[in-house]
Formats: sequence, C-alpha cells, structure tokens
Amino acid sequence: MSHVETSRRSLHNSASVKTMRRELPFSCRQTWVHAFVLFGVSLWLLALAQPALAVDQQASQEAYERGVQAFEKADYPEAYDAYKAAWTAEHSYRNAAGLGQVELHLGRYRDAAEHLDYSLRHLPETASRSRRRLEQGLNSALKHVALLRFDLVPETARLSINGMAVHYSLYATGVFVKPGLQTLSVSADGYQVDSQRIRTLGGSERRVEVRLKPQASAAAVPAASLPNPAEPTESKPLTVKVDPSADTLRTAALVTGAGFALVGIGAGVALKLRSAAARDDKNDKRGTITNDGGTCVGDNPHELCTQLAAHASDEDDYGSWGSIALISGGLFAGATVAGIFFWPTSDAKAAEADAAEAKAVGMDSVRVLPVVSHHKTGLWLNGKF
Repeated sequence: MSHVETSRRSLHNSASVKTMRRELPFSCRQTWVHAFVLFGVSLWLLALAQPALAVDQQASQEAYERGVQAFEKADYPEAYDAYKAAWTAEHSYRNAAGLGQVELHLGRYRDAAEHLDYSLRHLPETASRSRRRLEQGLNSALKHVALLRFDLVPETARLSINGMAVHYSLYATGVFVKPGLQTLSVSADGYQVDSQRIRTLGGSERRVEVRLKPQASAAAVPAASLPNPAEPTESKPLTVKVDPSADTLRTAALVTGAGFALVGIGAGVALKLRSAAARDDKNDKRGTITNDGGTCVGDNPHELCTQLAAHASDEDDYGSWGSIALISGGLFAGATVAGIFFWPTSDAKAAEADAAEAKAVGMDSVRVLPVVSHHKTGLWLNGKF
C-alpha cells in the first residue's frame, strides 16, 4: 500500500468522525425539542381540563345548595331535581346522601337504597353522626326493596336483571330491586346462557348462585365404535312390524293431548281474564285515592292503599300463571297436531293386500341393507325376483 493511499484513507476516516460529531449534537437537540413540545402540549391539555373540572364542582355545589333549600321547605320534587343535577355533576357521598333522603320521601325506595348505600360506603369515618342518620334512612328503604347478591361461575360471567346490565362490582355487594318477579340472565363466552325468574319480597335478602355449563362441543367418537374403512359394514336387516293395536294407542294419545290442550288454554284464558279484572280494580282504587287527594307514601297512607297493593299482586300472579297455562296448552296442542300428521297408522287389510301382491310377483322375501365402506355408500337389496 502506498503512502498516498494511506494518507487518503486517514483523511477519509477523519472526515467521517467529524461528520458524526456534527450530526450527534443535532440528533440530541431534536430529541430535546420533541420532549419540550410534548411537555408543553401536556400542560396545555391540563390547563383546558382544569376549567371544566372547576365548572362541574361549581355546578355540583350550586345544585346541592338548591336541593338543601328546597328540602328544608318540604318541596321534595324541586329538591329531587336539584340533588339529581348535583349527583350528575359530581358523584360524591354528600350528593348521594341528599338524593337518597329526598327519594325516600318520594317513595322511590329502590333508588333511595342505592344512593344511601353508596353514601355510606364512601362516607368518611369521622362523620359518625351522619352515618347514623344515613343508616336509619337505608333501613327504612330496605323494608320496601329486595337485596340480591350473586355468586357467579365463571368469574367473567355477565349479569342482567330485567334486561338491564349489572356492573360486575355489584355482584358481591348486592343489587337492590323492587319486589316482584325478576328475570335474571347470566352469560359468558364459551358457556350456555342461564335464564331464570325469581320472585322477591320487600325487606328480603337473597343470595343467587349460578354455575354456567360449558357449551356442548362435538365430542370425538371412540375409534372402536367406527367401522373399518377397509371392509364394508353391513347392518342387520330392518324388519318393520305393524302392531294392529297401534291405532288404539295413537287414538288414546291424541285424545289425551287434545284434552290437556283444551284444559291449558281454557285455564290460561280464565286466569288472564282474572288478571285483567284485578287490573281494573287496581285502577279504580288508584283513581279513588287520587280523587281524594290521598297517597300511599308517608306516615298516613290512604285507607285503600292495602286493597290497591292486593289488586296489584293479584294482577301479577294471575297474569303469570295465565301465561304459563297458555304456553302449556299451546305445547300440547302443537304436539297433538303433529301426532295427527306424523304418527303412522296401521291398516291390516292394506298390509295383507301388499303381502299378497309381493308374494304373487315373487318378492315376498326382500331385504334392504345399508352398506358403508371407504369407497362406496349405498343400499344392498337381496330377495327373489
């Protein structure tokens, strides 16, 4: 290697090092610029969020003060609207307590129990006086609602009550529901859906345990039960015997099914009519209470409130049993109609005529066998022709 080439390479390497030294500070400066830009954007977003947060807190405070003033004047509808606005602006134990107390006066027992329970669970430990007052209110609300706690398997199960989804955090703490029929639906990916209906009573507490069953999958057939593909598989001949007494059994089953269908449908219609009558009685009692200026909420309920509750319960009970009876009658009717069209009949004379005709043409002994192999599938006929 000549001295000139060595010098050129040395100059080239020196130039590369100088270029890297010039580029390195620029890359570092670019990184710092990006960092400062991100930091500035973060401060800007935080500055935008602060006024919105302050507005929500201010709106909550103003609405809460309006609720307190209306509550002190016993203007419970106005207090409800104010406390509701405060709760919407800010979920705090104070807003929940005010909203729960006014809901208790308005007879919204389920909502009152939910908000008073929230307030108690988030109340500071130092507020012992407020805790006692909230506990008294919650106990009053619990007399009119039911508390459901759930133990679901798998843990990823989803729950809905009367078509409304329930947050998973409430499964163990409990869900407040109005007394009456509750439709529960529990589902999870890879599991069969479990639906059930339960009846709840005011002032009751119940734990519901649901274990979902995995969805049925195509189970593998044991190898021993499969036919050998190398050899044809023949089954035994199919011999069909027509019992002359089959018509008697068929007739008895159809008559019984028709009877059950008529009884179920008739009972369902009667129960539905009774439910409608109870509904009319309930509406009459409600109209009388309204015309008298009475109410069923508070310490002095109207004297007809007990009858109103009884008619409402009759409407619910008769309506539910009527639906069950109609569905049962419909099932029996459907099964009876299906039996009429698809249940085979025996005709001794037709069978004898067919046998005589087969014997006359030399086909009185014919066997039909299904054949399955690895290269063919079909029917094998054997007989005299």
